[in-house]
Amino acid sequence: MGEAFDFIVVGGGSAGAVIAARLSEDPHVRVALIEAGERPPERELMPAACTSLQLDPETDWMFWADPGKAGLGMKGRRMRTPRGKMLGGSSGINYMVWVRGHPQDFDHWAELGADGWDYDAVLPSFKRMEDLVPSNEIAIDQDAHGSGGPVGVAVRSPMIPATRQFVAAAEAAGIPRGDYNGRDRLNPAGVSSAHQTNTRKGRRSSTYHAYLEGEAEARPNLTIITGAQVMRVVIEGEGDALTATGVEYRDANAASQTVHASREVILSAGAVG
Repeated sequence: MGEAFDFIVVGGGSAGAVIAARLSEDPHVRVALIEAGERPPERELMPAACTSLQLDPETDWMFWADPGKAGLGMKGRRMRTPRGKMLGGSSGINYMVWVRGHPQDFDHWAELGADGWDYDAVLPSFKRMEDLVPSNEIAIDQDAHGSGGPVGVAVRSPMIPATRQFVAAAEAAGIPRGDYNGRDRLNPAGVSSAHQTNTRKGRRSSTYHAYLEGEAEARPNLTIITGAQVMRVVIEGEGDALTATGVEYRDANAASQTVHASREVILSAGAVG
């Protein structure tokens, strides 16, 4: 009989790290977070190191994909699809460009029946997660941003001269400066800006660093299992009464283990995986 939890979260990446951290804020529930990778290596904090994290089998799943109608000149019609393999997932290997979905996309989802997903409904969540550092390099829609949140958001400093020149050229072409993560994104003429990044004091602010590292991962009601490849979800019952009651995984020593969930199994193993 394996260990029992209230919630089991499969995958500790960009979403899973957040889910496990938020659920375990309630000291009355037991949460297990199962991740195939390990904790990020030290170089993950350094923004320029993202290229070394990609194509490293310890931190990247190294998927390949068919480029579809794009990339017609690619050898063998194959393209690399980097996906993070560690706590923090792809938020630990990406290029840290902080871009929200378009407000009209959220509103369209709501129109299609996704109640609670319109832009006005999700904006408080965006604001709550941010710790935006002001900068005189970009225009900021203050009402659309937050401060004091877990995810650091900043603009590169010092700014590369070519970045300023690019924004100036866009402005000269009729695209006004503005905040692409704010209301300026709705401007029919577009918006130009240097990009915002999920960094804090020059270091990467992945979801591991933002939500799990430190206080959260030390909680007695949160068990983080790394180096564990989930093999299947355990399903019990018959017909319409099927229920996910746990997961089976292969641990770092290749031994098969099973853990049980009394309330929910949450699959958050990545858009590709």
